[in-house]
Amino acid sequence: MKTVIYVNGTDKIQDRRRLAGVKDYAQRHGWNLQSVEALQSQTHAKELIRIWKPDGFIVCRGAALNNFPQKSFGEIPVLHSHNPVATESVGENCIFNDANATAEMA
Repeated sequence: MKTVIYVNGTDKIQDRRRLAGVKDYAQRHGWNLQSVEALQSQTHAKELIRIWKPDGFIVCRGAALNNFPQKSFGEIPVLHSHNPVATESVGENCIFNDANATAEMA
């Protein structure tokens, strides 16, 4: 069973909905999904890695939280949502939401 750590960014409704979607996907694919509120430091990330031995991270960077470079996670794959760290964005896996396009589609 794959273990994925989901790091919350904020408590906004869109972040809660994103987590609900990830939980649904994880359940359907047999993942062990562990959700944490935020990363306190790079040491906190290393501690989560030591405890859970995750196969990957999904990190939400809302409200200027969780702005740690890829090297904080070692060799573990990380998917960032929201804004990439400006100085470390090269080589990061990021997803973005185009709120204007979403509104137009609605």
